[in-house]
Amino acid sequence: MAAALGAVLAAAVALPAVAGAGQFTSRSLPAGPSGSFANIAVSRTKVWVFTRARPGAPGSIVELSSATGQQIATLEERQPGQSPWVVAVYQNHPWTTVVTADGVPALVEVSASGAFTHSVNLAFLYTPEGPFAGAAALAGSHLWAAAGSPRGAPTGLVQVSASTGARTGFLRWPRALRGFSPQGMAVVGGQIWMSDGGCKVARVTISSGRGSIFRLPRRDCQVSRIPAQISAADGHIWVGAYDTTVANNGSVAELNAGNGHLIRLISGRKYGWDLPSFVTTGPDLWVTSQTGGFGGNGSVTELSASTGRLVHVFSGRQDHFGHPFAIAAWGSHVWVLNSHSVTRL
Repeated sequence: MAAALGAVLAAAVALPAVAGAGQFTSRSLPAGPSGSFANIAVSRTKVWVFTRARPGAPGSIVELSSATGQQIATLEERQPGQSPWVVAVYQNHPWTTVVTADGVPALVEVSASGAFTHSVNLAFLYTPEGPFAGAAALAGSHLWAAAGSPRGAPTGLVQVSASTGARTGFLRWPRALRGFSPQGMAVVGGQIWMSDGGCKVARVTISSGRGSIFRLPRRDCQVSRIPAQISAADGHIWVGAYDTTVANNGSVAELNAGNGHLIRLISGRKYGWDLPSFVTTGPDLWVTSQTGGFGGNGSVTELSASTGRLVHVFSGRQDHFGHPFAIAAWGSHVWVLNSHSVTRL
């Protein structure tokens, strides 16, 4: 994982023409105060590439035009943070996870000056590397986040305006979810779905505040991964189900959003997935793999979100992948963050 995230910002960012994308040219990005790419978020007009913050050093955010791929600006964060596992952008408001000066993970908006504003303390867990920020997700013009106590246990779900940072709603943490550690989140159809980085998935209905926990069958789940992958759309929930090298490496489980039951396990071994990330948009589920494909540089698999059937595998020389490890979508376009480049599909 560390090797796959080890590209420096001084590397050129190639934005090739693929699968109907615009005619992009190579753009080079200046070196930032940190060093390596970490995550990507997309809005209607812009693409935001987040870099990792080193211990005691701030990160940066590179802003690109979604129409041309041309670099618009580089925003240098003014405070040390953490690797931005959770990122979101609403219009021109980028949000990311940080660890504040007092050591509490939070969801913050990054202002035009690079300052962290509108901080929301998150539920978190401790790892050997330190505290790890919990779940948050963008839903329309609002963000939902699992808020936590100073000890990290979730206390509720807070709704925040993504444009102003104002808190617009709050749900107490359901008793049914006691002991659940939210690490990934997706919001759809009036429901908040969360994954724990393991084999449990939680659902909270916004209108009632009621919660439920669903467990993947043991035969279909062997995972312990941070950050926890989850995506939701049109009555379907997708979560990472295997991340081992011995069985169905990188598989994705599809759940019924109505009852939480397993619909199917999409085998990572079948497609050669390695440490996949995934996103849903329109009728498709898109899955990245850091290795495999042409020259072992990785691939992106397009699947039908309704049937799980293969639509297309992008992995050839013309697709310019370089160990893709993050993916984001807006409308019909999918953006893939590689170790040295960004590709639009």
